[in-house]
Amino acid sequence: MKLDAPATSRNFSPIHDLLIERNLLCPGVRILEIASGTGQHAYAFLSRYPELLWQTSEPKLEGVLSIQAYLKELQTKSTKNNHYGAKLNLLEPIHADIKGLMTRLKSNYDLIFTSNLLHISEASTTPNFFTLASQVASPQGKCFIYGPFNRKGQYTSESNARFDQEFLKAQNDEWGLRDIDWVREHAQNIGWLLEDAIDMPANNFALIFKRAVSM
Repeated sequence: MKLDAPATSRNFSPIHDLLIERNLLCPGVRILEIASGTGQHAYAFLSRYPELLWQTSEPKLEGVLSIQAYLKELQTKSTKNNHYGAKLNLLEPIHADIKGLMTRLKSNYDLIFTSNLLHISEASTTPNFFTLASQVASPQGKCFIYGPFNRKGQYTSESNARFDQEFLKAQNDEWGLRDIDWVREHAQNIGWLLEDAIDMPANNFALIFKRAVSM
């Protein structure tokens, strides 16, 4: 059954445009998405770029089933209408969290992608993300992290403050908006440098990281 996360649909265009602008969405690029959720990102990008190698992953079973449903719809469109005019690369979602992926993945990915993960998880998810990236990213690979963040120890909007205090921490006291500098420091400790932090719509940021030393 396909699930729907409205924020994912709203965020697609600005994420897409930024990936294109930064030359991170080339034909045949290999992308690993961490915590794919509903599968809507994979569906939207593969609908436009069927030649991408987009590997989804998701720890929750309902998310995996939703991803499979979206990919099945893509396959049906491709088979029925020759909709895409290029080979559609559909990869089965991996049912695993970050720690599980560490033991299962060895491939070289050009982009490690995640959206709206770091604030809806415990603090250890951030260093674990970069540890996994070090293991599976290609020598010139990048990390792309999208979501709401604090800047210089401050909320960037009143709505973000309410979201953090009244929603996130009310559900789990280990959740919460991370500060960009805090993420940068954890990344640097593991060998990743913050290349850019881009203001995005709806009080979000896109953080792009590169390896500190090319391999």
